[in-house]
Amino acid sequence: MIITAANIAFFVTRIMLALGQFNYSRKGILGIGHRRLFTFKSLRALLEQAGYAVMEERGVPAPFPLALGQNRWSRALLKINQTLLWFSKRLFAYQICIRARPLPEADHLLKETISSSSALRAQMLGRVA
Repeated sequence: MIITAANIAFFVTRIMLALGQFNYSRKGILGIGHRRLFTFKSLRALLEQAGYAVMEERGVPAPFPLALGQNRWSRALLKINQTLLWFSKRLFAYQICIRARPLPEADHLLKETISSSSALRAQMLGRVA
């Protein structure tokens, strides 16, 4: 499963919050449609509590070309953001992207264990006879 969420710890959002600007908008990290706000740590914890193993975490840069149009400034800002992600995805990721897989449930693990044990026992008995 691939999950993306806005990163509330994005440095621009942190600056806005520090200045007392907590204004919801139609789009963006503080978009009206966002019901929960996440950091890398809080989203990973939520998935692990729900029975998923996090396989990969990536930071997604801000969509400067979408916000500012396709021009050299937006491409330059995007390149800078991508470079900064290398230093700290938690601080410079506009969005969080996580690849996770569900962990087997206890019933499934128990059935697999019993099945493997029975097969091994049958194999061992076949060698003894």
